[in-house]
Amino acid sequence: MGKLIPIIILALLIIPIVSAADRVDFTEGLAVDYQQINVHKINTSITVQTHAYNISRGHREISPTVSCSYDLYDLEGQQLITNKLMSYIAGDEVYQLVIDAGNFTKLGEMSYAIYCNGSNYGGYVSSGFTITQTGNLLTTGESLIYLFFLLAALSLLCFTLYGAITIPYRNKPNPDGQVIGLYEYGYVKVVCIVFSYVMLMWILGISRSIMFNYLFINGSYNLFNWAFQIMFALVWPLIVMSFLLILINYISTKKFQKALERGIPTSR
Repeated sequence: MGKLIPIIILALLIIPIVSAADRVDFTEGLAVDYQQINVHKINTSITVQTHAYNISRGHREISPTVSCSYDLYDLEGQQLITNKLMSYIAGDEVYQLVIDAGNFTKLGEMSYAIYCNGSNYGGYVSSGFTITQTGNLLTTGESLIYLFFLLAALSLLCFTLYGAITIPYRNKPNPDGQVIGLYEYGYVKVVCIVFSYVMLMWILGISRSIMFNYLFINGSYNLFNWAFQIMFALVWPLIVMSFLLILINYISTKKFQKALERGIPTSR
């Protein structure tokens, strides 16, 4: 045990030395204060502004003492802009660069880096942002709203689809093919079919909106949009046909009802 004490003391002395080597505070260089962008609208230009501060003195460095440049990377990591020199605006002491809309033609994630260099020191920052159709990102509140409407639409779809499948439309005949009893709610089946159609179209519309505004799966928006447009184009013919079927069902029911009141079995 006595031999272990010197080793333990030596270890305790070494640990602070090793830990202290990891904590290095820079006292020189440039702190780059940049306009952080999290989301940007597709096919629109953007103006980037940057300030450069001297870490040791804490005030802004100005041109020509310091120059700042900009790099931009696309979704695949390819460099679209390389060392593009930012213009210095003397009155505002800011470095500025206008990036053309042609660099933002695809939806998804992009990244950039800003480098500022003085005569003996420099600094840089790097970050990323998302290209969307609207220039907005889906918030938690919006996500919950979309989720609520999707779940509500799915629930209504299941309910109406069940009715459309199980509710009979015609009066059920006996083994001889004659109607001996009436089912007066055939129109409910037609209404359930129409509502099932509308609910499915609603689900496609919500999905299309999510894909258009917030998600960037290739071809997903076109698929949902194509399906929605076809269903929307057919919704009015479906409604007209449904009214005709309900009218036919009503007339047939009245016809069968009068026949049964006279005691005459009627074939369907």
